[in-house]
Amino acid sequence: MKRSGFTLLELLVSMAIFSIIGLVLVQIFSSSGRLAKQATVYSGNLQDLQAAANIVADDVRRATDIRDEGETHPFASIAPGIPTNTGQYLLLTATPKPSESDCTTAYVLNGYYLTARKNFTTPSSIVTDYLLLTSGGTANDDNYVLMKLEGCASKSSTTWVYSDVRLRFVADNLTPATFTYTDAPSGLPSGITVSFASERIVRGSTVRVPPSGLVKVTGVARNIQ
Repeated sequence: MKRSGFTLLELLVSMAIFSIIGLVLVQIFSSSGRLAKQATVYSGNLQDLQAAANIVADDVRRATDIRDEGETHPFASIAPGIPTNTGQYLLLTATPKPSESDCTTAYVLNGYYLTARKNFTTPSSIVTDYLLLTSGGTANDDNYVLMKLEGCASKSSTTWVYSDVRLRFVADNLTPATFTYTDAPSGLPSGITVSFASERIVRGSTVRVPPSGLVKVTGVARNIQ
């Protein structure tokens, strides 16, 4: 008599084969999804990095004064971790007051500084984005944050006086990050090159954007000769 159908053994073998194929397909689709997500995150991080560098460069281009390297400032009480002097980690510029500004002075301050994330250890009413700085544990504490100083500015002889200064968050997890100064023919600082990369530890793995090199943007003040 002719046998029809499948034996139990054949069915078990078939089920095992289909289970293996299904598992392989799930892993393939899962891996593809992770790669797509990583690519999206990388692209977003790179755009954020370029945007931060462009913000600094745009303020430099509008500036009529850039404080020279090695100068002191009065912001230590409101700016956690701010460097003592202007230079590769601190930039101070003055720009003619725009029409929308609330300042009564002739100029506005646009300053930027880089400091370690760990310097933001307590909440501050001045730092409205404090939660962004304290998230992510301690693995990235030595990475830099880019902060902006903005306020009103007036000049008395060769001395700048600042008022109503506020602190704003611009970018996080920068390393390395520097400001490089260039001078005009007059000897006055007239250009700044912003050099940034983003590097952080996520679940024990180091994520760097860009993978090598730096994002560099140069701003040259149009009104400083």
